[in-house]
Amino acid sequence: MKKLFITLLISAITAIAFAQGQWQLLETKNQPGSRGECSLVAVGSKLYLVGGDGEARPVEAYDPTTNAWTKKATAPFTMHHFQSVGLGDKIYVLDAFYEGGYPDQIPLPNVYSYDTKKDTWTK
Repeated sequence: MKKLFITLLISAITAIAFAQGQWQLLETKNQPGSRGECSLVAVGSKLYLVGGDGEARPVEAYDPTTNAWTKKATAPFTMHHFQSVGLGDKIYVLDAFYEGGYPDQIPLPNVYSYDTKKDTWTK
């Protein structure tokens, strides 16, 4: 019963948001590279797309003032299946997978941060 109530509540909130016109598709000037198992985090006034399955990928930043994506520094490792956290001008990646294939994926042994101002990665 609790599960049904939560599902109905989420459905109602979503329906209200759509009815009020709060959700819309945003056409940007360019598109970020395709990737899966990545993370999107807001820092300051920008959105940052970090990580992804496959080879190490660059961070991509979306700036709403220019309506465009910009490629930034490439991650030091493949990083996937994680949620990044923004704090101040930095993005922290905790407990991402970086080696191995399913079901034997290995987590990163360290925490890494990406400095959005300096465009650099630090262990």
